[in-house]
Amino acid sequence: ETYNSSSDVEKVILNIKKFFMGIDDKNYGYAYSLISEGFKSNKYPSKEEFIKYAEENLFEKNEIEYNTYKEENGVYIYKIKISDATGKRKEIRNLNIIMKLNNGTDFEMSFSEN
Repeated sequence: ETYNSSSDVEKVILNIKKFFMGIDDKNYGYAYSLISEGFKSNKYPSKEEFIKYAEENLFEKNEIEYNTYKEENGVYIYKIKISDATGKRKEIRNLNIIMKLNNGTDFEMSFSEN
């Protein structure tokens, strides 16, 4: 209900949060299910490859800073900054989240580092 009454930008943020909740909970299968089929086949053809990426490049608990976004032809590109919420690691990751909202709560998502 909250999702359906949200603006498109708020929906994008909620979807990003869902993705990182999966990572933080070590529910990699759930996080993997949220990325688009085309992105999976090009970048992470197996769940194991995605898990390897997540464990090596993301954090045990991810803190998300939402920086800027733009919308082009129904596709949102959100620049976010990820840091380690536990404070154990000091590095910061900059990601572009690319998302297309579909009907209802359905969406297509991919990401790239910048």
